[in-house]
Parts: sequence; structure tokens; C-alpha cells
Amino acid sequence: MTVFRAAKRSERVFVVDLYTAVVLEATGGDNIPQSHWPNVKVYTPYPQQRLIKDRELFADLGRHRVNRIYGEALPGLKGRAVMLFRPMAMSDRGVQSVLDGAGFTYSMWQGYLKDETGQKVTKWLRDNNIPLQTIHTSGHASVADLRRFASALAPRRLVPIHSFETDRFREFFDNVVQQKDGVWWEV
Repeated sequence: MTVFRAAKRSERVFVVDLYTAVVLEATGGDNIPQSHWPNVKVYTPYPQQRLIKDRELFADLGRHRVNRIYGEALPGLKGRAVMLFRPMAMSDRGVQSVLDGAGFTYSMWQGYLKDETGQKVTKWLRDNNIPLQTIHTSGHASVADLRRFASALAPRRLVPIHSFETDRFREFFDNVVQQKDGVWWEV
């Protein structure tokens, strides 16, 4: 989930939390934003600060402190910040200080907005007059793309995973073998 604010690309600042900074670091990618880049700031919402303390993740915090930003400095980014947003930040005072004029782009499956957390987020957005825009950016492939991929690989067995429709795979693919979630099998 991302809160966008309008800004020229050259002036834009990306604000991520510690978890995201660690994930970005783990990619090892030179083309993927990193917490030490000048236009990337690491903001740790209060609920995440508690998790860091409880789980003793101080080494992670230390590695990503170069561009750390604190709540009182967030208003200085107004009009320039693109902020990664997690529901835990809804009650954070730093986040609350930069909501005026914000917009919210939701980039996951829209069905998640119907669950309990999603309903809390949409209510919070309404309460704070933040418009919601949805852009689905999942990494899920279409059936046509999956068929081309399976054809190119020509697997002896094709095991569908991470799908609501695993039972339908036999309609589209050869050599489908169903496996139950959570059960190990020999490959």
C-alpha cells in the first residue's frame, strides 16, 4: 500500500519502513532502491519501533540508519514524498502529520480490502479524506502466459501452487499433479 503525494520525479523522496529496507537490501540489486540512496528515507512508525525493541532487531536498524527520518521531519517532505504504507502506521503521529492532500494507491488484490484489516484501512482513508485509487500490480501470470511457460519448460510434472483454482489446472495443462498444502513430497 502506498500513499502518494504529487512531486516532480527529480524531487521525489521515497519513504520506506525498516522491514521494506531489509527486503530491498536482501535483493542485492543495484537497480532496486536502497536505504543509503539519497532519495530514500527510512521511517519507522511507532508500532514498528516496538517490534524492533521486542525482537531485538537493532542490527537491522543500524544498517539502515544513514537516511533515517523521524516523525517530526516528515512534514518537511510534504508534496515530495511517496510513502510505503502499512496498516500499522494508521495510528502513528508522524504519518498523521502528513496526510493533508495525500492520495492512496492500493496495488494488491482488491478482495483484501473486504477483510477486516482492509475495511479498517478504507474507513481510515474515508475518515482522513484520502482518495483511494486501485491499480492491481500483482506478479500473477495469465493462463495464456502460464501455458507458454509450461510449454517451453515441458515439465514431467506440473504442480499448481498459490492459486484459488488449482483444481482447474488440468483444463489447461498436461502432467498436472495435485499436492495438498503443507504436505512435503519428493521432487
